[in-house]
Amino acid sequence: MNNTLSNFSVKTKLILILSLPMLLIIIFSTVTLIQNIKSFDSSGQVSELTSVGISASKLVHELQKERGLTAGYLGSNGTKMLNQLKQQRLVADTALADYYKSLANYPADYKNSDFISKTSQIANSLNLLAQRRQQITSLEITLGDALSYYTSQNAIMLNLFELIIKAGNSLDIANRAAAYVYFLQSKERSGIERAVISGVFAQDKFTGNLKFRFITLISEQNTYLKNYTNFARIEHKVLYNNTVQGPAVDKIEQLRQLVLSKDSDFGVEPTLWFKMATERINLLKIVE
Repeated sequence: MNNTLSNFSVKTKLILILSLPMLLIIIFSTVTLIQNIKSFDSSGQVSELTSVGISASKLVHELQKERGLTAGYLGSNGTKMLNQLKQQRLVADTALADYYKSLANYPADYKNSDFISKTSQIANSLNLLAQRRQQITSLEITLGDALSYYTSQNAIMLNLFELIIKAGNSLDIANRAAAYVYFLQSKERSGIERAVISGVFAQDKFTGNLKFRFITLISEQNTYLKNYTNFARIEHKVLYNNTVQGPAVDKIEQLRQLVLSKDSDFGVEPTLWFKMATERINLLKIVE
C-alpha cells in the first residue's frame, strides 16, 4: 500500500514538473499574440475567419475520432474497430467537404499572405489523407507514423485560429480568441490521449515511451485548460464546469488511474476506453 502511494506521489510530481515549461511557453506566446493585434477595422474579417475556423474545428473533431479508431485498429493488428473506422472516415469526409466549401466562400479581399500560407499547408497535408488511410487499412504503416500524421494535420489546422487573434482590433476579441485557442489545444490533447490509450489497451501494454507520452498529455491538457480559464469569460467558465462532468468523465479518470498504476495487463477492452473517451470529448465539443 505504501509503495503504491509512493509511486502515485512520484507520478503526480512528474505531471506538475512537466507543466512548468509548458506554462512558461504559453505565457510567452500569449504576450506575443496580444502585442501583435492589428489596429484596423477587422469586424468583417474576424467574422469570416471565425466561419472558416468553425468548419476547420469540426473537421479536426472528426479526424480526432478517426485517429482514435485508427490506433485501436492498428494496435490490435487489424482485428478490432475496422467497421467503426470505415464509418468514421465517411463522417470525416463530410466535414472535409464542408471545410473546403467554407474556404470557397471566403472573400478574396481577406486572403492575406498568412491566410494563404496556412490554408496551403492544410491542403498539402490533407492531400495525403487518402494515401495514409490506404496504408492503415492494409497495415502498411506503423501506429506511431499513423498517429503522427493525424496529429500533425490537426496541429496545422488549429494554427488557423491564430489569424483570428491577430485580426482582432480589441483586447476583448483577443482574449476571447485566445481562450478558444487554448481550449481547442486542450481538446486536441484529449484526442491524442484517446488514440494513445486505445492502442495501449489493444496491445494490453505500454511500449516505447508511450507511458511518458501519456503523462505528458495529461499535463498539457491541464495547462491549456488553466490558460483557457484565465482568458475566458465567466459564463464560459461556468459552462465548462457545468458541462464536462458525469459518468464518462468519472470513468476516464478511473481508467487513467489504472493506466498510471502499472505498465501492462490492464484487462480493458479498447472499445470501452474509446467509447468513454469519445463521450467526454463530445462534452468538450458542446463547450467549444
